[in-house]
Amino acid sequence: MNELTRIVLHLERGDLPLEQSIALFEQGIKLAQSSQSQIDLAQKRIDELLSVNSDGKPKTKPFRTDDDV
Repeated sequence: MNELTRIVLHLERGDLPLEQSIALFEQGIKLAQSSQSQIDLAQKRIDELLSVNSDGKPKTKPFRTDDDV
């Protein structure tokens, strides 16, 4: 997020050459997409943790560890 913020600040100043602005914009898009993927994964994990079955009881499943891979 810090890098994305830095990129936005540079672009908002408007004093960069066009090619550098485009390169920073591309980098910013990649960072934003990566951040969104991490947010989506975290949301999925939270949804799984908060899910309940038809009886209103928490859904459970086996805990997976690195040793299970």
